[in-house]
Amino acid sequence: MMSKTHIAIGTSCALLVCIANPSPANACLAFAGGALGGVMPDVDVISKDKTGDAMQGQIITVLIVAFTIIIDKLFNYGAYQLLGREKNILLGAIILIALYVFGVTRVHRGFTHSILSLIIYSIPITLIYEPILKYFMIGYFSHLLIDLFNKKGIQLFFPLKFKLCLGLCYADGLGNKLLMVLGLIATIILLTKFFVFYV
Repeated sequence: MMSKTHIAIGTSCALLVCIANPSPANACLAFAGGALGGVMPDVDVISKDKTGDAMQGQIITVLIVAFTIIIDKLFNYGAYQLLGREKNILLGAIILIALYVFGVTRVHRGFTHSILSLIIYSIPITLIYEPILKYFMIGYFSHLLIDLFNKKGIQLFFPLKFKLCLGLCYADGLGNKLLMVLGLIATIILLTKFFVFYV
């Protein structure tokens, strides 16, 4: 699937989890974490991406994270109140950058599209800012799940060589567009619920 679809599905799935504990602070973390997790597996196509889709997805994600931090600070929601006070933030950032560089060199739908990668990428996220972890993991897992619908498989159980796929749609076909629209609508509705109608 395309990056914008992964962002839309990642954020909508993460925001759905907030329904159990609704607040603007949780919505900020879910929006940012779902987007971040939703695009992270595709670092393995950044250097090979001819359309620029993967890079566009990462730029959009950086903007979403920055937007949530600004909104949180402006309205004093408290979502990021501990950001910067974490003792291991530098270590987490170094590990995340190293994993990012490693991921860029991997074959597409290999290591970064595995459960093992989800676990490994969660370590630096925990060190950088633990409150965002569950939303990151939901976004990451949503990426793996919807990529299973592609005609090309993913190495979900890396390092095992076999790939899984349901072969139902092409990454840039009608199924992708439908998922993107549904994810976007759900994200907008949930963000409205948490920020406009939150009491």
